[in-house]
Amino acid sequence: MPVFSANAERMNLEEEQAAPEILVLVISIEAEDGPRRVSACRELRDLGLGGRVVNGVTDRDKEVADIYSPRLNKLLSKYDLSRREIACYASHRRAWRELLASDRDCALILEDDFCVSDRPALRHAIKDCLFYAPRWDIVKFCEFRRRPALRSVTLGTTELVVQKNLSGGTVGYLINRGAAKRLLSRKRVFRQVDEDFSWYWELGIRLWVTSADFVQHNTDGVFGSSIEQERQLVRARPNGARLIWANVIAGWKHARSMAARLGSISE
Repeated sequence: MPVFSANAERMNLEEEQAAPEILVLVISIEAEDGPRRVSACRELRDLGLGGRVVNGVTDRDKEVADIYSPRLNKLLSKYDLSRREIACYASHRRAWRELLASDRDCALILEDDFCVSDRPALRHAIKDCLFYAPRWDIVKFCEFRRRPALRSVTLGTTELVVQKNLSGGTVGYLINRGAAKRLLSRKRVFRQVDEDFSWYWELGIRLWVTSADFVQHNTDGVFGSSIEQERQLVRARPNGARLIWANVIAGWKHARSMAARLGSISE
């Protein structure tokens, strides 16, 4: 695999890696010399991966209103979404479309504030998952809060698990063409993207999580999450009826998802 040159920090990630089986896409709304993109270049160079940037959606873009369904949000989601959460989802949808427009079978999707916590393990995990590609649709390399594992499988040297519940996080994951098509089949969105991942069984998606975090959010300085700040402001507005309905949704999700989680991906 090609490695970024010594001036990788100034590159805009427009190079694609030569290997035909995977596409590496970094989601960013920053300028070419922005600190997150500079950090992303450095991380990919250290991994020995090439990639390109997917220009993300901002909360000021018209696309935010175009893809969001307030009605479905009230009916099927526990929380209102902030404009930045919707923009984040729209950005991931752009990355999925990039995959479908390519000749690749799957893509490694990274948010531009990612950092790699275990480079050798991540390299091995990517290779193992590509070798056993028929076994999964999405593999997450980070999970915010670890929950009990209902099932596990070892692909090569990499252990993957099905968790009892997913807690969120889309900073780094593999996705194949089938999963991208299913997710994009929804013309309007009503949950945040990582929440939709926790409902993966709705669309028949086989989702695994690595048993340890190989990728994490960079929490230093400029990498603080503005999405999280806005999310907390939105959710700080109490709504008694919405809280009651949120409990109904949570119970329905638990009842519907348990069998799907236990039966996901036959070994």
